[in-house]
Amino acid sequence: MQQPTITFTTAFIDLNEDRSKDKSPEVRIKHFKTLAKSGIAICIYVSSTYENIGKELENEFKNVKLMPIINLEELETYKIIKELNPELPINRNNEKDTLNYIILQNAKSEFVYKTLISNHFNTEHFAWIDFSICHILTDTETILKQLYNYSISSFAIDTNLSNDNNLSNDNNNLSNDNNLSNDTNLSNDNNNLSNNNLSNDTNLSNKNFLYFLLVFLKKNHKPILIF
Repeated sequence: MQQPTITFTTAFIDLNEDRSKDKSPEVRIKHFKTLAKSGIAICIYVSSTYENIGKELENEFKNVKLMPIINLEELETYKIIKELNPELPINRNNEKDTLNYIILQNAKSEFVYKTLISNHFNTEHFAWIDFSICHILTDTETILKQLYNYSISSFAIDTNLSNDNNLSNDNNNLSNDNNLSNDTNLSNDNNNLSNNNLSNDTNLSNKNFLYFLLVFLKKNHKPILIF
């Protein structure tokens, strides 16, 4: 196995609800095996329901690493969202877009973060990929070949970004925004962030990690999930 530069993260999680109108677990596993055959480095999280399947996949593919077993309700994302008691979006697929399903979508960044901390494949870059992503591919063989080549390629950081005049101007505008600078809630949030263990985590240094934020809109003072 050639040394990868990107570690992909995926998950096969039991939502503990009727998903009979979705793709069956067998179909999903078949799609994942197609993905795994591409050779990309994958860290996979499964719930206890699928633990044996996870072990089988790890044994079958050298490029697949089974991560610690975790159930939906053990995710921090789950705990946070359940505590907020959010309303589901009005415009949604009622059968597919359940609360647990949307929580799982929001938890993708949490899974990637866990992978980044362990860094089993010793890469500098991390990405999410859906477990059964291959079901939407048309020219599967070509796309997966390109994905593999991409996953072992070197990446250069554009150092000119810091010299971008537009960026500098944007920063000036940001610092001159009285409303922003006087927002005590924002100030407190920044203090909390700076004191968080996350900022002291040496594993995060020099890592390029795109962290998707959980976004909530408030309507009548009650959070609404965005997905």
